[in-house]
Amino acid sequence: MKFRPKMPSEPHAAWYPLLLAPLLIPIATTNFTGFGAEIPLTYDPLRAIKWVLAGVFLLACAAIWGYALVKRRVEMRWNWSLYWLAAAVGLIVLSTIFSIHPATAVFGSYQYRQGLLMLLTFGGFIFFTVQLVRNIDGARRIAMAVVIGALPVAVYALVQAFGFDTANWGAPDWGLARGFSTLGNPDYLGAYLIFPTTLAIGLSMDSEFERQRYFWRAAFAICATSLLLVQVRGAWLGMFASGIVLICYFRRVHVHFRRSDRIAAVLALALLLAVGLWSGHTIANRVLEVTSGGSGAGSSRIPLWQTSVQVGLEHPLLGVGPDSFRFGFYEVRQADQEDALGVLAIADDAHNAPMMIAGTLGYPAAVLLGVFVGIVFWRSFKAICGQRSDTERMIYAAWYAAIVGYAVCLMVDPSAISSNILLMLGVGVLVGARARPIGEAKRWLAVTAVGTLLLVGLVSTTTGAMTLVADFYHARTYYATGAEAIARAHKAVSFSPWTYEYRARHAELHGKLAVWEGTPEAATSAIQAYEELVDFCPAEYLTYADYVEMLFSLSQMGDEGDVRAIEVARRGLEVHPAGVVLRAEGAHACSNLGRYEEAVEFVEDYWDLDSSVVQPGVEYARALIGVGRYGEAASVLDVLIENHPGDAKIAAVLGMLAEAEDQAQ
Repeated sequence: MKFRPKMPSEPHAAWYPLLLAPLLIPIATTNFTGFGAEIPLTYDPLRAIKWVLAGVFLLACAAIWGYALVKRRVEMRWNWSLYWLAAAVGLIVLSTIFSIHPATAVFGSYQYRQGLLMLLTFGGFIFFTVQLVRNIDGARRIAMAVVIGALPVAVYALVQAFGFDTANWGAPDWGLARGFSTLGNPDYLGAYLIFPTTLAIGLSMDSEFERQRYFWRAAFAICATSLLLVQVRGAWLGMFASGIVLICYFRRVHVHFRRSDRIAAVLALALLLAVGLWSGHTIANRVLEVTSGGSGAGSSRIPLWQTSVQVGLEHPLLGVGPDSFRFGFYEVRQADQEDALGVLAIADDAHNAPMMIAGTLGYPAAVLLGVFVGIVFWRSFKAICGQRSDTERMIYAAWYAAIVGYAVCLMVDPSAISSNILLMLGVGVLVGARARPIGEAKRWLAVTAVGTLLLVGLVSTTTGAMTLVADFYHARTYYATGAEAIARAHKAVSFSPWTYEYRARHAELHGKLAVWEGTPEAATSAIQAYEELVDFCPAEYLTYADYVEMLFSLSQMGDEGDVRAIEVARRGLEVHPAGVVLRAEGAHACSNLGRYEEAVEFVEDYWDLDSSVVQPGVEYARALIGVGRYGEAASVLDVLIENHPGDAKIAAVLGMLAEAEDQAQ
């Protein structure tokens, strides 16, 4: 059969799922409490549904385009830079195989859902964007979908920021005050808004008709206002970088600004200035937190980055596995970092993309991805700014600026599924501009690529849907008690056995039932549930802390509970040696058994690392009293009283000290 390629300008059915991705994924949610529902449909109302939709759209693209490939109606387009990306994908697969916890590496953590399946899905969006976006019309079409899809997201963030949201998100006050829309966190929203805000400028400058320009200018005003009110410093830096890139492009190609463009720019600046003055005190506080050394997230970036570097150095070749940063964090976190980070802090992300990639995927994969991005940036820069009078490439320049801004933002903030999909679309647009047909001789490469992505889309859609059902049952465990709650938790585990949180909830409910019933049989079932949880994910420090806390609650076990608690605490400290909470629990169990010397060893060098936490100091003072070191115990209690005046636990240990001193005299 003779090959009959489609014309570059001819729309293809695979365009529809590609365009629907930026339109629907960001706004997708299972929380309809604002429309009268009593509770959200799932416990995680934002990330699981986005995972499912990403898989569905990838599967649709692969099925439609793959069918056309089999019928020889399309030909695969390729660019040599994609070989670097393909090599990085191979290393990512190896990183998953040899990861600390393969289940998390494949399916992703509950917090981010960006394991191997999602990373391959991201790669699939790059691939199909390269195939479909063959000219500036395609780049413009994708940009329009991104901006239109962002409008309801940005508007909803403004509704939240102004206090009109009626939905029940269970969010902290800072989240609602700053707005997080349907992305779940102000940091995610700020990073996401860089794309539509920048692309709206490009579409406004590129549009031929005045009415269209009005629409894109209004879209810019909405997205920019939301970006300002979200108070994410990384996003502000990213948008500043995008603006610098666009200004350089305007000067390079001598863009002619219409009178309406100047008026729109003045009005936009006036609007942003008014919004800034209205919320100036909160914005100023966010800026000052960077240098004030307060307790905000920004004050802990540097020690977190230091820990992130150590994670990469500890696992240089393949990293700890995709989306598994917290397991490496447990391994390398040092005691002298506890004061800056806080002993209760658990880091799921490095808040720096290069460090995150190096720590989770390994330095070789990070280098390959860096080379790929560098090639795309350099070749796109030359193509966009190659001719001084070429203003026809405005959309490509806007995509380039948006990607640069997002990259700057990722130096200090985490990423999310929605914004990463926009990144993949943008990279695909830039690569697709220089891609060429590979010819019949390499048709095997096209068949292999599409077949692989078809399988990825199918697995991602199926497992995402199963996780969504599991999350439905998981949410309902919080609205039941006893055996009914355990049955619902068991259903959640049966639908998504790879998710740690569902297993942890199952074990937690067994523990609560054992405490309530107070029988040896119930205690045995609870212990078995926690042991199964440890076997499933031995690298999770929180399991051991919760396990020990549950053992303390089982009065029916007596001294046997304390003995087991000490053993569990020691196992947990092998995972996370600087785990101060677990050390305090181990010391408590030792003191209960009169093994005060062991209790001292548990917390002696760790009790004063975080002045906001009282329990380690209390246990240390109690152990010191037990071994007769009354003067040291008094000194520890003086520090605790200064930091926590009126605390009942400190008062109880003070009474123990006074009684012990009286008996000694």
